[in-house]
Amino acid sequence: MSKKNREADQLTIEGTSETEILARLADRVDRAVAMISQLRRENEELRSRTESLEGELKAATAEKAAAIARAAEAEKRAEALESDGSTRADELETELDSLRKERDAIRDKVEGILSKLEALEEVASD
Repeated sequence: MSKKNREADQLTIEGTSETEILARLADRVDRAVAMISQLRRENEELRSRTESLEGELKAATAEKAAAIARAAEAEKRAEALESDGSTRADELETELDSLRKERDAIRDKVEGILSKLEALEEVASD
């Protein structure tokens, strides 16, 4: 520390009792401890929320994969029956439309969860 800084520190300390200095130091330490505790709680809450959202994302992704597989199977069956001229093709097309709607709903859900995760990452990085 330079001589000038030491002199400035001594000037601010002069006229202040050791008890006052220690009280101010204790107050600063208490505030720092409280802030660290608060940050740890917030970090734990964010970690918990992240884990929850990741679980939701995995579940939604699995639902999406299952819906895509069912839709692909329904498309194959619809194509096969359509070539036979069967009325079952109409039923399968209806099922296919339903599965596509389900797939789209799941896709929207996954995109929503991803946007929440991105927002959470932004909050965590701040």
